[in-house]
Amino acid sequence: MAQSALNTEGIVKFEQCLNGLSQLVKTKWQDVYPELDEDDGDPLERISALGHLSDKSFVLNTIRTLPLATSKILGNVSLQLIDKAVNPSDANKEDTPEIEISQIIGIFKEAKVEETTALFQVINQCIAHLKEINQTFIEQAGNEYNVDFDILIAEFNSVSNALKKYGNLQVEVITTTDESTDSELSDNQQIEGAAPSGGSTNFNSAEMKLTSRQDVERCFDLILTYYQEFEPSSPVPILISRANKLVNLDFLDIVKDIFPDALAQVKTLGGISDSD
Repeated sequence: MAQSALNTEGIVKFEQCLNGLSQLVKTKWQDVYPELDEDDGDPLERISALGHLSDKSFVLNTIRTLPLATSKILGNVSLQLIDKAVNPSDANKEDTPEIEISQIIGIFKEAKVEETTALFQVINQCIAHLKEINQTFIEQAGNEYNVDFDILIAEFNSVSNALKKYGNLQVEVITTTDESTDSELSDNQQIEGAAPSGGSTNFNSAEMKLTSRQDVERCFDLILTYYQEFEPSSPVPILISRANKLVNLDFLDIVKDIFPDALAQVKTLGGISDSD
């Protein structure tokens, strides 16, 4: 039932099923199905049944593809996509579209913090329920009858950490993950501190003074970085990139690039010959 709930009704219903299982084994140990062994009362059949909660196809893969944040332009962000962005050499290009870490951060910034927080709490409740179930088995039957939820809990921990790292949540990280992810976040947190989207900032444009075309190009680069980090779905970078290519061109080359059909008319208007 828990498998079905996860795949048809989502992670919230799955958490409710785990909570129900936890309460059942804790309060109805003698009556829960499958029954205890008639001879020695061991719960091996129950452990075998609970093993389906770690099924790769119906549980683990579903958790890895669980939508953590959504963009109207780029679609859903899942743990699977985050892992491929962090470790692009491991990604199968035919499996899912490529996405950059900066885009992932931007998508999470567009998401509602309260929704991300609610999902984070549900994920951690799932972890707590699994640990409670295992603890009940140990208390009732002994250490040799612990339920192996290690793989499932590891996946939930990975999701929890991804939400913490990218979802702007003021909570503690559960476990340490890939160092490259930490490095990416460290860089982006510095950028965020300098120019957060929709928030206060220490940047003062009045203090800027551009003295060369190189300064202009640098400003364009900074603008592009901002949009890549904080508003990845915006079309503005397309225009900025186009403008950046024109910085070092002269007037006629700019006209030729933007309005090639009008170049002859401009030359005629300015009295410019081809030899000039």
